[in-house]
Amino acid sequence: MFTYETPRIDSSVLLTVLLLFLGLIELIFSVWSFIIFVKAVAEVHQFSAWKSLGSMLIPALILAAIVIVIVIIAIRVIVQ
Repeated sequence: MFTYETPRIDSSVLLTVLLLFLGLIELIFSVWSFIIFVKAVAEVHQFSAWKSLGSMLIPALILAAIVIVIVIIAIRVIVQ
């Protein structure tokens, strides 16, 4: 079930197109749900959608910076 080999899908053009179509639909719904989430946070905090997006990106960037620093430190410790 969890394999990279998909002979049934690979052999059928209809199933391949259906899989791509469903992937596109999933992408559209994911973007739409993120937009709704940004708008909801903006409404709750009573500021613009751009500030809402920024308020979600700042913690993500801080977390990414912390992870990068930890990885750099770990690599330096392992190399020595």
